[in-house]
Amino acid sequence: MPTLLQIESPSGEPIELRDGCTLPRRLDESFRPLVGDHARDAVVQALEQPLGFPPIADGIVPGDSVAVALGAGIPDLPAVARGVVEAVVRAGVEPAQVTLLTTTKRDAKAVRAAVDEAVAVAEHDPSDENELCYAGVTREDDVGLLLNRALFHADLMIPVSCAATPDDPHNRGPYDGLYPAFFNSEALQSLRSTLDERPEWWRKRTEEAGWVIGAPMVVRVAPGEGGSVAGVFAGAPGEVEQRAAHATRQAWVRVVEQDADLVIATVTGDPDRQTWDDVARALQAAERAAAPGAPVAVCTSLKQRVGKSLTRLRGAGDMDEVRRRLGKDGHADTQAARALADALERGPVFLMSRLGDEVVEDLGMAPIAGVGELQRLADRFERVLLLEHAQHIEIAADGGE
Repeated sequence: MPTLLQIESPSGEPIELRDGCTLPRRLDESFRPLVGDHARDAVVQALEQPLGFPPIADGIVPGDSVAVALGAGIPDLPAVARGVVEAVVRAGVEPAQVTLLTTTKRDAKAVRAAVDEAVAVAEHDPSDENELCYAGVTREDDVGLLLNRALFHADLMIPVSCAATPDDPHNRGPYDGLYPAFFNSEALQSLRSTLDERPEWWRKRTEEAGWVIGAPMVVRVAPGEGGSVAGVFAGAPGEVEQRAAHATRQAWVRVVEQDADLVIATVTGDPDRQTWDDVARALQAAERAAAPGAPVAVCTSLKQRVGKSLTRLRGAGDMDEVRRRLGKDGHADTQAARALADALERGPVFLMSRLGDEVVEDLGMAPIAGVGELQRLADRFERVLLLEHAQHIEIAADGGE
């Protein structure tokens, strides 16, 4: 029997992958995702019954204001935003006293359409000094922390972020959706340029920033398949991180029994929210499942433009020189560019996207025009592995035990 894979391609067509196609084994086969109203209700319940923390209603007095930092990549963002607003309004906060902040215009637009019109919704601009205020200083190197003004002045600040597995090197803990995303441009640039080299240092810095600015309560949303929610956890940062990381691991760790001759990795979720960072994470997961030098095909609906760091890969002949320049970059796409450079040195990379073929080719990849082309590629190999939702996948070592 053939294996059928429904990918979220620009055309939405199913792809039939025949003999030799395998799927990785899940650690938890009982997982059931939450979507829409179920995701909203999970947020409300988490805030009304937080872990290691009093219910938010216990700390609210009439007239209090609440500011919510909605970090990047939160699954089912509209439902999560509705849940946060419903919980704080139930606790006694007037809708007009609630501010929801996002990191992108696209997210702000989605949130605006989902919540009461009395709720303020805005995109944080890290380059606008008028939006920032001094919130404290770091202990190690006396670096000033310049936080979004609305967050700083709120009576209650709630950071909400997308959870990750404990082994994810880019997981900086319960405050990683808050710092430096809702701080100044310099903090963001520093993270982008040095996170790969100093992950533990950045984890400690992020945790310190959360405590210095006075954010004792956090919300972590564990991502589920297809942009759904695997779980919502609110309360004291340490307890929340432990529970959220466990839920994410159960949802996303996969076991691969044998290296593949070809890995097909799909990036799923809202097509308009797909990013180069998603592509980078999908590539990193696929590389752990591929045989040495084996090709990787990433199937996306990506249309995000090529940024400054990715531009360095255009027609690159001297990859050592490209790496040297990327090592000094601190742009929004720097980490994605480094991951793509690594992947291209390891083996061939194919990309299905909504970008032009010339754009894809200039970056060193081979474009996949449609499902027929992908099928023909798969037919050339004996062992084909499918990694669905690959931007979230973590390949387990040692059989996943």
